[in-house]
Amino acid sequence: MREKCAHLSSLMIEGGTIVTMDRDRRVIEDGAVVIRDGYIVECGRRDSVLMKYKTDSVLDARGKAIIPGFINAHTHNSEKLLAGLYDDLDLYSWLQKVINPMMINQTREDCYFASLLAQLEMIKSGITCFSDHFDTTIESIFGTLLSAVEKSGMRAILSREIFTRDIMPDELKVSVDDDIDEKMIADTMRCVKERKLANGRATMRLGLGGVSYASQSLISRIRALATDSKTGIHVHVAESTDELRFFKRREKTTPVKYAYKVGLLGPDVLAAHCVWVDDEDVRLLKETKTKVAYNPVSNMKLADGVAPIPKMLEEGVTVGLGTDGAASNDNLDMFACMRMGSYLQKVAALDPTRLPSKKMLEMATIDGAKALQMEHIVGSVEAGKKADLTLIDLRAPNMVPVHDVVKQIVCSGSPSNVDTVIIDGEIVLQDRRFTRLDETAIVAEAQRRATELVDRMKQ
Repeated sequence: MREKCAHLSSLMIEGGTIVTMDRDRRVIEDGAVVIRDGYIVECGRRDSVLMKYKTDSVLDARGKAIIPGFINAHTHNSEKLLAGLYDDLDLYSWLQKVINPMMINQTREDCYFASLLAQLEMIKSGITCFSDHFDTTIESIFGTLLSAVEKSGMRAILSREIFTRDIMPDELKVSVDDDIDEKMIADTMRCVKERKLANGRATMRLGLGGVSYASQSLISRIRALATDSKTGIHVHVAESTDELRFFKRREKTTPVKYAYKVGLLGPDVLAAHCVWVDDEDVRLLKETKTKVAYNPVSNMKLADGVAPIPKMLEEGVTVGLGTDGAASNDNLDMFACMRMGSYLQKVAALDPTRLPSKKMLEMATIDGAKALQMEHIVGSVEAGKKADLTLIDLRAPNMVPVHDVVKQIVCSGSPSNVDTVIIDGEIVLQDRRFTRLDETAIVAEAQRRATELVDRMKQ
């Protein structure tokens, strides 16, 4: 007898190839997924599922792959209005010419539309969850960012870059109030106390601009607050050679060793980049169970270097995949990050076996969830988890023929292949059309604001 899913939100997705990313990494041909109240209640062969369930609505997924929604482990939605502005700067020059002027010239409304535009692109790229490291000097910004998340329907982990003004290299110092770090902490903690944000889809983290841009007292303060409030930490670590040289001059050690010494590292810490780390640094990341966000496209564009991801994985460090911000990547395309993240490691080591497709898809899904301490609710297609799913059209010319669906998604896929996106059981994109957002209006307003922002930055 078939069990009735009586709730109005019940949905069955049937006929697709399910790439579960569960413990056994099952791939189920002609599969079906049953969703009720925002959760997956069944995942299996279509004929078996149809015998047990009927739902209020059915979504035909024939010719499509059903995968966990991508998890963007590290990005900066604040940068979206500056995508494509420069393509010939190293990290410090880029921070000086692009990011610092952006932070002191953007308005609250700019931040809102930058965030909305970024979420438009991420959804169309199959991303259902993102970890944002918003950079702005606006005193209170989280209410604005939460409004954008509420509107889009995405799942988000929000943080802002907190830094110590006078600890930064002279060429990177921003003209801000002396107590900017205190104001940023207060803004974060106000929202942390709310706990359930954007109908439970948003959570907060304490963000550090970087180990290199924070005083020891600020790092200690962030660590204590994160521990007391059970809120994670999002921080840049060892991104470029300039940063490494600056830090070694100041502290006589590496950023990772210093972070360990002052007690920052831990299982609730997401360390973005970790490009310039040595074997001892990797050991400390493993020992403290600190998580890493790999940002290959951004690292290539800014000529930062090649993060030793295979070494980290061999040592058991959890690594998620990130696009980084649109001003240092030029888009928020997780397909490109998977593909380039794999190829970069292969050519750097002259070893074609480095970071195979299966591992890249893991990093973009279940490992990304682990990096954000969310693997119990997202990251795989299995009963009991939130229904955050992406449907990929396997019939497009760039996806045909399909010999191995995982390899095809990673090596040949693009955002144009994303057909449908479901977050928290709700269809937010169907047949590449948004159900919540007015794409045309958001794009037009974002373009207008981007032009005006860049004009202000040049003055």
